[in-house]
Amino acid sequence: MTSDKILTVIICTYNRASLLKYCLDSLVNQKCNDFDVLVISNNCDDNTSEVVKSFHKILSIREVIEKEQGLSFARNRGYREAATSWVAYLDDDAMAHSNWVKVILSTIKSYDFGAFGGIYLPWYKEGKVKWYKDSYGSNQKFFKQKGVYELSGIQFISGGNAVYDRMALMSSDGFPTDIGMNGDILSYGEEIVLQRQLKKNGLKLGINTDLLIDHLVPLRKQKVSFFIESFQNKGKVYWHGKKTNPGKLIVFTIQGILSVTFTVFFACFKLFKRDFFKENAKVEIYSKFQFYLQSILNYKSRT
Repeated sequence: MTSDKILTVIICTYNRASLLKYCLDSLVNQKCNDFDVLVISNNCDDNTSEVVKSFHKILSIREVIEKEQGLSFARNRGYREAATSWVAYLDDDAMAHSNWVKVILSTIKSYDFGAFGGIYLPWYKEGKVKWYKDSYGSNQKFFKQKGVYELSGIQFISGGNAVYDRMALMSSDGFPTDIGMNGDILSYGEEIVLQRQLKKNGLKLGINTDLLIDHLVPLRKQKVSFFIESFQNKGKVYWHGKKTNPGKLIVFTIQGILSVTFTVFFACFKLFKRDFFKENAKVEIYSKFQFYLQSILNYKSRT
């Protein structure tokens, strides 16, 4: 299958048909319609197919069923099915701003990135608890410099708002399938492992801070327990794909002790501020502690 377009928007979904409709509506409202849409249904048993069919007349869209459960399997199926030279991944619980595709195409034309990403902002469809900070639901704080630029070694693209040269994905074998989200199982790390590989292959990673989406922050994620679980799982995959040795573990452990100590001190100090609640202190302290603890417990020596 071929296409006269250069961009396919890939949406991987698992039983979130009601949210998928908002996502597809945001693509209908794009200022530029020069793109294909590919919905990868990862064993959905809700009405996802009906939602996709309802957009057939207004989007260049098709659905593909990926039976191997896991977000990485779905993402890999997406770029392999795409008929364009570039693919953009958009989360199924996100809404692209109206100039999203236009910004993608202009970035492709003007820069030599192998992959680039943008900013996600919080979308409080179900409401917002008083202590939850907008910064918790956004990656904006990591990209304080505005505009388009190449990322440094410690910066990475968010998976839910990311654009890749399709050949770059093919040459790197795509997303690793032994980590990452799997059905209702919370896991992370697959995007970072892939992007490290792209850098090893000599490709540039970029950011365009005008590439914006609104990403759902449901009430179930506005709980201290969610943050703890999230950072536990991030810690478990921290060493994945990295060359390690006992010296690195020692340095990392010392760094963790210092980081957690300073976090406790500053969190207690910030409790005197009106806009900082005990939940914020728990999030900052427990999340960091669990990240370092799980990273240390799941360390394996790799050369």
